Amino acid sequence: TYNELSYLILERYISLCQSVGFNIKLIEDIVKEHPETQFYIFIPPYSFVWWDNIYRYGDTDAYMENMKKCASALLQYDNVRFYYFLNDEEVVTNLDNYMDVLHFSPAINESIVNKLYDGRFEITKENLDEVFEDSYKFANKAVNELIKPYEDVILVDTQE
Repeated sequence: TYNELSYLILERYISLCQSVGFNIKLIEDIVKEHPETQFYIFIPPYSFVWWDNIYRYGDTDAYMENMKKCASALLQYDNVRFYYFLNDEEVVTNLDNYMDVLHFSPAINESIVNKLYDGRFEITKENLDEVFEDSYKFANKAVNELIKPYEDVILVDTQE
């Protein structure tokens, strides 16, 4: 029923939030213990199909909130630089870059290193809200536009 489904989604949301808080603390502890080390932390460029998957499981808000919470917490440290590649539309919309929904080609690894070096896709305290607003927009675009050409193929494959 609808109520049971709503409860399951809420339960999963709470579970995700609790585990993220624990993981953030683990990273924070390491960052604090090593103030002499510059940490480069990034969210990799999962394909737009990933956005569709988390939407179908009802996890979009939980993932977005938790990624933002992580970035916000870690940006409080002077020795942390945080990068967010889920908004790299050139990469995440080209499925030729991927072996599956998450795993990308070696060329994308090289691209990430170059973007870490030149500062593209870096999140700062000043642009944090804007980056995640853009990410919500892209997530909606992925679910409502980008996945549509593939849905007919998926339906045909599952009916055979």
